[in-house]
Amino acid sequence: MTFSSTAKPALLPGSVTLAVLVVLAASAAAVWPPVAAVIGLAALALAVDTWTETALSVGAITGYIVRPLLDPFHDTRLGGVNPAEAFGIAMLVWGGVIAFRRWIQGEPLWPDRLFGAGQSLLIALHLILVASGAVAFGAAGFATGGRDVIRMLSWLAAGMMLIWWLSDGTPGRIRQGWTLLVAGALAPIGVGVYQALTNSGNLEDEGLNRVYGTFTHPQSFGVFLVPLVMVGIAGVVRLHGRWRGASAAWVGLTLTLLALTYSRTFLITLLVAVGLFVALPAIRLRLRQTLEIAGGALVLLAGAWLWFGDLVRARFEGISISGSAIREAALAGASGNSFQWRVINWVGLIQKGLDHLWIGHGLAMTPVLNPLFDERVNTPFSAHDDFVRFFFEGGLLGLTLHGVQLAMFALWLIRVSRRTPAPWSVEANAVVATLLALYLFTAGTTEMSQQTASMYEVYLLIGLLCAMRVAGRSVNSGAPGQNRAAAPGAGPAAEDVASR
Repeated sequence: MTFSSTAKPALLPGSVTLAVLVVLAASAAAVWPPVAAVIGLAALALAVDTWTETALSVGAITGYIVRPLLDPFHDTRLGGVNPAEAFGIAMLVWGGVIAFRRWIQGEPLWPDRLFGAGQSLLIALHLILVASGAVAFGAAGFATGGRDVIRMLSWLAAGMMLIWWLSDGTPGRIRQGWTLLVAGALAPIGVGVYQALTNSGNLEDEGLNRVYGTFTHPQSFGVFLVPLVMVGIAGVVRLHGRWRGASAAWVGLTLTLLALTYSRTFLITLLVAVGLFVALPAIRLRLRQTLEIAGGALVLLAGAWLWFGDLVRARFEGISISGSAIREAALAGASGNSFQWRVINWVGLIQKGLDHLWIGHGLAMTPVLNPLFDERVNTPFSAHDDFVRFFFEGGLLGLTLHGVQLAMFALWLIRVSRRTPAPWSVEANAVVATLLALYLFTAGTTEMSQQTASMYEVYLLIGLLCAMRVAGRSVNSGAPGQNRAAAPGAGPAAEDVASR
């Protein structure tokens, strides 16, 4: 990808202007921080516009590596600024400038029309919900929803930078993408291991040390870990030699941490993802190949059950979904079991959502209006389910648009899975199975719309999907300049190189 306006004659004036803006921002920081922030963002925009190709690579890599490290500072103010919010605004400006450059130069913003239509609907849904909030609660509803729109646009801008960075689809760039996926996961994983070894995880549930890595809660860490486990499983299925051993070790590490989050939601999500991983290739593979993948997955699951079976049984013990159990918990206003508590929470939000049946209460109003309070921080709980959330915040209109957007995303994922040839089809199926499980086949309980840090990981996986599809087309068509060593039939060693 080339950007013609990065020609050398423009560099000197741009560099001088950038230096002036940096000096002005530094001078204003102590006297008037808001002005310094605006000047700093202008300097960032100028730098991205001047060195666009470099800025794209730096922005894509920085966003994925840095954002998961900022969750612990969600309640921290440095000079009156929240680091996660400041980083999100920087990503919005960064990606926005690159998007504008692509638009004026005729470069596509989206990988294809279906994906673009789904993302455009996602943006429209959030804007409609902001309007709903303004109708229901005036300026307060508009401001609350507006902040959430900025949050959504920030991870969308950062995610699109990852997709654009990977868009050339060369085997080398695909290897860099997988390397980035692993490198960005090392810090959260390292912190999770430390929490497990030192009993310093989340201790709110009596007798449990629930690891949460660099995130704020074990649930958020679970979202981040499921794709890592699935990518490792794909490596075990397809790779050979030392790389298969490394993939197996990766699965063991990430699966252990996932189990130690003690999250029922994401243990179920992983099982669903593994099932989809087996089912997707069965559509087009021969029986023997399908049985090989299914056999490998079953061996991994059997080993995991032998190792973690007691833990899983203990976590699911005591769950009751009978009407009497839910009624008793509802009368008490709480439940010692998190599943029953969620049902109470959902019923309360749905009942309250009926007050604004058609257009809802407005974007991000769930943690403002939910009658159930988190006594630890004295704020209302979130919905803990995306479908319930969008019904409460957007009414039947919001729920319908959310369902349509998810259907479009699922159709796009399945289409990419079917059109990605070997040697990348195994990894593509693993990624598609993971995203389908996270978004659709767990009925919204993964609450993906609230998982800001993990959205960077999701878009890195989407970028890899797009890159593998492009690479497969190039290899199969014999396009010049492509690495033919990675073509189907080139042998296990070549396939290993292509996948790393």
